[in-house]
Amino acid sequence: MYCKQCGAQLPDGANYCPNCGASTGFLRNLLCVLVYMIGA
Repeated sequence: MYCKQCGAQLPDGANYCPNCGASTGFLRNLLCVLVYMIGA
């Protein structure tokens, strides 16, 4: 996966880009999947 802001390669599961600090949206996507699975 690559940072949408600076293009740096991101480690698996990264929440923020280690190069520029931009949020990857990983936690938000994970939360959406969990809420969908629970059916809330």
